[in-house]
Amino acid sequence: MEARWRGAQLKIFFHNDRATDAAEQVVAVTDYRYGDTFTYVPDYAADSIFVGWSYIQTGGESASDGDGKFELFQPADEYLVQSNEQGIRYELHLYAEWRDADFELELSSVDGGYSVNGWKEAEYDGGTPPESFRIPSSFMGTPIVAVAENAFDNYFGSVFVPGSVTDIGANAFEDTEKVYFDADADYGILAADLIDSGAENAYFNLLVWLNAKADYADFDYPMYIENGDGIFDTDIDSEEEFIAVYSYCWLYNVGSMDLDRNGDSGGTKVTFNLENAGIAADKIIETVLGLNSKNEKVRSGWIDKAISMIGLKSNTASQYGYIYDPKNGEYELTIIFKDLKDSGTYVASVTSEGVYQDQADAAFVDYDLASVYPRSLPVDSLPEYVVYNSEQLVYAVENGFKPRFGTLSDTAPDHAKNALQSAKEVWDTARRILYSINSDGDDTVEKLSKIHDYIALNVIYDSALLQLSESEDPQYSYSYLSGFRGFNLEGALLDGKAVCDGITKAFMLLARMEGIECIRVTGKNADNVGHAWNKVKIENTWYNIDVTGDDILTEIKANGTVVTVETLAHDKFLVSDAFLAAAGYREDDYGYVEAKGQYNYYVSVTPSALQGVTGLDGDLFIADQQEMNALMNIAREKAVEAFLADDALE
Repeated sequence: MEARWRGAQLKIFFHNDRATDAAEQVVAVTDYRYGDTFTYVPDYAADSIFVGWSYIQTGGESASDGDGKFELFQPADEYLVQSNEQGIRYELHLYAEWRDADFELELSSVDGGYSVNGWKEAEYDGGTPPESFRIPSSFMGTPIVAVAENAFDNYFGSVFVPGSVTDIGANAFEDTEKVYFDADADYGILAADLIDSGAENAYFNLLVWLNAKADYADFDYPMYIENGDGIFDTDIDSEEEFIAVYSYCWLYNVGSMDLDRNGDSGGTKVTFNLENAGIAADKIIETVLGLNSKNEKVRSGWIDKAISMIGLKSNTASQYGYIYDPKNGEYELTIIFKDLKDSGTYVASVTSEGVYQDQADAAFVDYDLASVYPRSLPVDSLPEYVVYNSEQLVYAVENGFKPRFGTLSDTAPDHAKNALQSAKEVWDTARRILYSINSDGDDTVEKLSKIHDYIALNVIYDSALLQLSESEDPQYSYSYLSGFRGFNLEGALLDGKAVCDGITKAFMLLARMEGIECIRVTGKNADNVGHAWNKVKIENTWYNIDVTGDDILTEIKANGTVVTVETLAHDKFLVSDAFLAAAGYREDDYGYVEAKGQYNYYVSVTPSALQGVTGLDGDLFIADQQEMNALMNIAREKAVEAFLADDALE
């Protein structure tokens, strides 16, 4: 069984044998959950540099980076220990890893901390120095606050500068290719020094950049973003870099920044330098924006790929200003991120003959995001959580986040790339399903009913996988079988074949995307077989929904052969715990949520076949013999019509 925990059911022990304070040598914490991203920094150790937390005391698998950051915290089951402490299910022991203090940079003491005086060029005599240096924010517990004059003479790579640095000497970065300033850098303090530091290729983290652009009239530096794959800036070298930067600009602008910034036209302006992207000047509009020579969308541009990849919010749009001077071959692309209601696609372009078209004569072209996403889903307004596979997608959505798909380098293993790609396909498929079955006018019950019916009618129960899970053969353990697509979203939404685990995950995902609180439940069904179903919350009342239980397997004889067919029912749609208990269900107490609501689907729903029929209530609840006879007559008439229509086709 794969371990999961909530709240204080997991207790983490951080072991730091080099801590100077004895009380810090073992610290116990119970606040973190599976899938969290958090940072835990150990107590200072003399003459040592912290490498990260490890699952094993010496030479074990790394659990965090050197800053103590746990990205998507998912320890393997083998590291979890059953706990005897009340209220705690598992214990996890992590160990601080250290190395003796050595440093690639030359430091000296100054007021307030250390200064970087230079890099140890002699260490690379006859060799190749690193492509980049990352100045840490502190060394041995003391902050690094300055970079001295000429500190990076003869260094031609990139330098990453932390926010702790507030003083930069003359010509400090004169020879460097690029200088990146971290998200907590204070431009107001650094502004005067930057002019003298020689940092002509200085880039600021997007979060600093947005504020600096708004607060300082003379701020004209480009920006960069940083993710798990590295640093990407607005000097675009590839499609991957453009999509990464564009996506971050969009997401941060919409999620946390004022839309009326950086100019009287509103929005947030970003200029992209595409000279190194390998695109001909007259092809940039088509390649990047996805517009043909008639300014018509061709749905093949880099921006369209970004939207498809991460599911950008449909209440946001972009305007594009593209300027090209064929006389000197210079061009630039400016994108203004702003509210959809104020948008058009503002394009200043160049013809294939190289005739310059001025901005004043440029046409407005609708970006038409509605054709990408017909309506905004409630999930689009939630905070974001980076995911790399469908299990992380399940975790993110079930815990109130909108997934944002991470990026992987070309050297990442194929299984990781495949998992990321299938998770994206699941997300796109889920959106298309909801757009096809639900509308903004539907109430909560209507949306749940349509999701319930869609899954029941489009997902076949994977009986073969169930038989394997019930096998006594040890090779078919739950942890082994849980990797099969039928236990996951891929089986239910991409393959149309899954067991109850995959079905409940798919139902939860679709319900949560529509803003309906929904969880997964495990236990036993009436046959005492392990089972999973869902609970949903409607107006502060919880209900059970068992899609698998409402997809009834029935044996019928066709042409002398007995076949098994699936029949849609609503016996277990929006029912109470008491109702399921009376039906023989037993729910695990793990994560228990009491469901008291009881909804009678058959009284509340009027089938189209019964609408307008006199003498009937118009619902599926049969009150007496007279109503039964009338309903059977209608069914017989419908059957005759169907038979005649089929016969006529032959």
